[in-house]
Amino acid sequence: MKRGKYALILPVLCLTFFLTGCRKYIIGNVELSDITFPSAVSLDFSEENKENIVMAIESKKSMQSEQESSSEESYQVLKAEGRDVFEASRLLTTYSLKDINWGQNDSLILGEEIAKSDVRSYIDFFARNHENRGTVSVWVVKGARGESVIEAFKSSKDYVSDKIQSLCEDVGAMSVFEEINLYEFLSKVQNSYGGAVLPAIEISGLSAGQFNKSLMEKEIQPEGKEKKQDEKQEGGQEGSQEEEKQEGEQEDSKEEEEKQGSGQQEGSQGGGEGSESKESQAPQSMIVVTGYGVFKDGRLIGFLDAKMARALNWVNNKIISTEIIAYDKQNEKIALEVISSVTKVKAKIEDGKPSIKISISVDANVAGYYGQEDILAKDNLKALENQVSDMISRQVNAVIDYAKALEVDILDFNGKLRRQNPVKWEKIKNDWDKIFPTIDTQLKVSTRVSTTYNMKDSLKNKERKEK
Repeated sequence: MKRGKYALILPVLCLTFFLTGCRKYIIGNVELSDITFPSAVSLDFSEENKENIVMAIESKKSMQSEQESSSEESYQVLKAEGRDVFEASRLLTTYSLKDINWGQNDSLILGEEIAKSDVRSYIDFFARNHENRGTVSVWVVKGARGESVIEAFKSSKDYVSDKIQSLCEDVGAMSVFEEINLYEFLSKVQNSYGGAVLPAIEISGLSAGQFNKSLMEKEIQPEGKEKKQDEKQEGGQEGSQEEEKQEGEQEDSKEEEEKQGSGQQEGSQGGGEGSESKESQAPQSMIVVTGYGVFKDGRLIGFLDAKMARALNWVNNKIISTEIIAYDKQNEKIALEVISSVTKVKAKIEDGKPSIKISISVDANVAGYYGQEDILAKDNLKALENQVSDMISRQVNAVIDYAKALEVDILDFNGKLRRQNPVKWEKIKNDWDKIFPTIDTQLKVSTRVSTTYNMKDSLKNKERKEK
């Protein structure tokens, strides 16, 4: 019997050597050299046909290819248009010289137009596909298409994914946004009682310092400060003279640019040295976070600016550190660094009426001072702490009123009521859309300024004492 079995198995094994074919399967083993790994992907509607989806990816090149050909671009941008996201992804594979693997994708960028539609239909592919990671960070572009972010750095040596990663690493510096991954966004956007937010980004040619100045400037404007600004604006004669000078300088600069332009054209014909110097002096594009995009039922319905986005983080206990600008009695700036912030929210339901009590405790240190007062004196210190508490209260109340006006619970009040009052929540949850805009909210903010770091007195105050 054993010999009979072996006699049958041997011919079958021999036949397998002649049954190999040339058929290529879609799913199978692929060499690493034949795979492209997107590091960032964007989704937009087609400009010609709104029913179609445009997908753009940033694909990093291997170190070997960069060494072999230094004239190549630092990374490759591929775009494809399909009837849905899955078809667009397959067409990308067709257009690319290599197979596409989504295992190393770091960022999903949504254009504003597609975000105003139900994004759940378009991110379904990334949640369903086994190659995609749920930890992919999701972003929405304010006032532009998602592919504009991918293409902004096409001619530079920087990667979009690296720029975004840098933003995420420095999120605690100002706390004006929070990195939100795909799983977190899906859990929020699928909640029928609340809303969701995504970090809103823009492409800016400003330097980082110029952007930060325009982003968080004028947080507190006391009456005396506003009066001084009005007095400065009333000096019309000096301002008009400066404007005339600026206009004359602009005309002179235009003439110089025309002369330089003709010289650059000649230089480009002789080797392009002039064009290279021009490009090196041009401001580089940078990705800046302007706040949050607000989503209701999967659709983008509005934006929070940087201050309101930070106020939302106050409520949700997401403040790591930030800067606050206050003023002394002489309207001189006091820069404060928040070193600790703790938010506690108590949610109650009594007689079928829910209420929310928010308590925010802030610890801050003086990081810079422009004036001459003794800010650690008892009266000055108390006034400074009250000023900061009032500023935080105004901003938090503003974001609460904004959410109520939009009738979208981005503050997660529904979650807090459900967790702290599970039985009573079941009785009111069906009417939450009507209850939330009128819910009673109480806010208490306490601030403690602890130290001024290495200096107790102002440098100006010290100079005045020596004189």
